[in-house]
Amino acid sequence: KMQSKSGQGGSFISTVKPEYQGWLKMQVKGKRYKKRFFALKGDFLCYFKDNKDKHPHGVIYIADNVLIQPAEQDTGKKHCFSIGVPGYETFYEVAETAEEMQMWIKSLRDVQMRSKVERSRSSPSSGPTPVRESIARARPNSASGPSSPTAARARARSRAVSISVGLQQMMKPPVGSVAIVFTDVEGSTELWDQLPEEMDIAIELHNILIRRGLGEMDGYEVKTEGDGWMIAFENPVDAVNFCTWVQEALLTVFWPDRLVKEGKTSQNVVDPDSNAVLFRGLRLKMGVHYGECRCREDKTTRRMDYFGPVVNQAARTMGVARGGEILVSNVVH
Repeated sequence: KMQSKSGQGGSFISTVKPEYQGWLKMQVKGKRYKKRFFALKGDFLCYFKDNKDKHPHGVIYIADNVLIQPAEQDTGKKHCFSIGVPGYETFYEVAETAEEMQMWIKSLRDVQMRSKVERSRSSPSSGPTPVRESIARARPNSASGPSSPTAARARARSRAVSISVGLQQMMKPPVGSVAIVFTDVEGSTELWDQLPEEMDIAIELHNILIRRGLGEMDGYEVKTEGDGWMIAFENPVDAVNFCTWVQEALLTVFWPDRLVKEGKTSQNVVDPDSNAVLFRGLRLKMGVHYGECRCREDKTTRRMDYFGPVVNQAARTMGVARGGEILVSNVVH
């Protein structure tokens, strides 16, 4: 399954349009790194000796149990990430920049996410599903000219909606007493106007991180509103743990360089005494409240939505927070 030679699946691969592609340095025989042209086609990561080759030199199947993560500390090489195939081996790839590495990781993980969504839709218990939206998106070609802040913002929000519609088929919504979390990006309007291309990438990274946190803490994605999220949990402990996890994880994301250097509310801030990183990249305001909620399924998105005083209080709690803060109501405290 790992190798695809001429006449053994090459004709199929050659007909599939790549979702993301580019040059990477690949570890060969555990020591040397050789430059190869990679193309993500469907559920397969194909690599070629040259970008003009029609048939791949090798193919890696991106299954759900394949582990994709940064590997700079393991290899000592900058912009390196690993693709761990259980029972086979771990492939190490080196990108040109941190942003390019993060986009490769994001694209590969989106393939895994898409597979989970497709399986949930084929299950008899999953019920009716909305029309399939494409989850893995190729980055816009820079040759087409710079994006306006409005166009870039619309692209990022459209991607967030398309992914969330499918994922709701995989998670049972909490009912009765529910912990509601609201989030919002501090100063996002100014950042979109100042750095639209960087924010386009940053919001994608932000959305990936939020969804990873939801998977860790069993959170239910209710909806996105602009750059903010509304999330539901069965209990307030999981809600607060989720918020803490997200705030800490935000400091580890490979944000675009200009965002952390020039953004008014996204610059790198270090404590002068301890040298600890206080802020780096997007800063989230987060508010949590807990109580009995009214709920009903949205007939368009087929997701559970929540209403009532508990939801309003959670939104107000988030509204008075500052970037980097988690505010909880007296009930949660």
